[in-house]
Amino acid sequence: METSPVNIFSHLAIIAQVSATLMGFIAVFIILSNKEGRFSQSDRHFILAMVLAASYAFILALLPGTMSYYVTGTDLWWNALIVALVVGLGSAIYQAHEQFTMKKEEAQKIHWAWHVIAWGLAAFMPALIISGLFGLVDEKTAYITTATISVILALWSFIAVVFRKFF
Repeated sequence: METSPVNIFSHLAIIAQVSATLMGFIAVFIILSNKEGRFSQSDRHFILAMVLAASYAFILALLPGTMSYYVTGTDLWWNALIVALVVGLGSAIYQAHEQFTMKKEEAQKIHWAWHVIAWGLAAFMPALIISGLFGLVDEKTAYITTATISVILALWSFIAVVFRKFF
């Protein structure tokens, strides 16, 4: 039973559009904002987070519609949550590796608050997914909220780059 006034596939379509636009904007931003040819390691960390989060949101937005040709009913959302968990954890592990292997001088350029908020958002996503998988939260609700939070994480990472680099 659909309890939301918005159709979940319409919401996912909007997330796909926003995340694809954001990825295009990221590409233009990278080209126009870096005259030297390379970003510092601390800036690259947040640019990578932007790209990963926007790409993750885009993948999540397209996945259920595609999977619906192969899986139906409640299996659709359970399987989509499994894929979201695997892809999301892989992305988070890669991002954590990049953060923890950053040179100490570069890491010191980043105020801890930028990380706390970003990792807080990132930690909330697998918690939602796992809650959906175990029936603590409606599967569709967990899925759509995770995709939405991923867009917010991409925007937060963009804000981190802009404020750290230009203000």
